[in-house]
Amino acid sequence: MSLLRADHAFLNTPTVVTAVFVLLLVACPGKIAAHPPPQTQGEVVWQLDTHDGLPAPVQRAAFDPQRGTALLATLGGLYEVVDSTIRPIAERPAPEAKMTLAPGGGLYVWRTPSDGPEALWAADVFDIDGNLLGSLRPAEDPGGFGALLLGNMGRLIVTVLAIDDWRGTHGRFLYTFWSREGEILNRVERPSQESAVVAADGTSLLLLGEDSASAYASDGEPLWQIDGAYRNGAVAGDGTIALLNPRDSQEIGHVHVVTDGRRTEVLEMPTPVHLLRLAPDGSVGVISGIGRYFFLESATGEVVEGERLPFDGELFLSDLELVDDSTLAAGVLLREGEPPRHSWPRGGLAIVSRGGEIHYRGEYPIREAYARIPAVDVTFEVPTVIGFTLDTAVRIDFGR
Repeated sequence: MSLLRADHAFLNTPTVVTAVFVLLLVACPGKIAAHPPPQTQGEVVWQLDTHDGLPAPVQRAAFDPQRGTALLATLGGLYEVVDSTIRPIAERPAPEAKMTLAPGGGLYVWRTPSDGPEALWAADVFDIDGNLLGSLRPAEDPGGFGALLLGNMGRLIVTVLAIDDWRGTHGRFLYTFWSREGEILNRVERPSQESAVVAADGTSLLLLGEDSASAYASDGEPLWQIDGAYRNGAVAGDGTIALLNPRDSQEIGHVHVVTDGRRTEVLEMPTPVHLLRLAPDGSVGVISGIGRYFFLESATGEVVEGERLPFDGELFLSDLELVDDSTLAAGVLLREGEPPRHSWPRGGLAIVSRGGEIHYRGEYPIREAYARIPAVDVTFEVPTVIGFTLDTAVRIDFGR
């Protein structure tokens, strides 16, 4: 994902599906299932939409395992859902302020314009109870940053600044690693803008540059760097394992497995690679095409295709996360009509096991086809999934 997409504030202005995106969907649709497998329904704890007073548009939703509740971030504030009751817990401190909520909850950040050039930010970090933990305010010029990365529960906090051109069109970029209290832990300078991927548990950061990929611990200490141009990736196990998808169009279906900083295997997938995910310990991975997905056993390199997701027609995987080593939560867009006269009026959420058992299946109306909505939030090995669109949020609990 790009730096802007890595910043959770990217959801404030979701990316509209582009012509290239549509071309990929047409070229590699999900397989059509005539008879979806039997459904084993998980427990829907609550489902809320704008008719129920849900504040919209929802920008980010998270399940906070420490509080046992869901958090919903909108343009104007932060809300907690307790027993299907929506409770405001933080309001926008200034009209221009923007919120970034950490995956898995734990903390949130209010970004406000810095005193430096236009489009740069300063920020304050708060715990969910509203206590100020620290401030992200670089002392030196230009006194701000352009993008923000948060790891699970705020275990990783990184700001990104274009050094030579604050608009970010060219030149070097500075990645600053912060503590929750606003102390600078490390600075990493890279020769150009690089796509950023945060580990599912927030223990490491992967940067994909023009000619190399590099991994860093959550405190900014370098872990490894390898040569190569990559368009997508996943990292886990404190950086000990990574999955990388080459940028070369001739290798769009390849996945390079990197172990301890060495390229150890190349997987050839039967579809262009779209999303990559790894469990926090790196033992299990998921590789998705546009409408298909595959489980990877990292120790053996075995790749097994998952069961067709339980939706009729063509679908696009907008998001997916590993709930545990045998359960996947996925958001999908559902196509209506045939290209070029088609639309994406509905989205869906599914929770499925590796054996094809369906823990949950739901469909929701979609305002517009945005590439990252519907989305899901999970904490690994916690059997709760929060799914959301701009106008709907749902919590599902299930047994493993």
